[in-house]
Amino acid sequence: MTIQAWIGLGSNQGDREQYLKSAISSLEQISHSPLIVSSLYETEPWGGVAEGLFLNQVIGVSVSPNQL
Repeated sequence: MTIQAWIGLGSNQGDREQYLKSAISSLEQISHSPLIVSSLYETEPWGGVAEGLFLNQVIGVSVSPNQL
């Protein structure tokens, strides 16, 4: 049995795109099928965070429960 999970990624520090690529690379190691990867979206900070624009992405991953 596998579980499909959707994970929201975001970064507003340093090399934002490289941080997201590193996260995707780590998720690929545990996925049972190819990841579903959204486009990159740049958004304004909110909720009291005042530093830099965020780079965001959503990832779909399939894992088995014993990997969690």
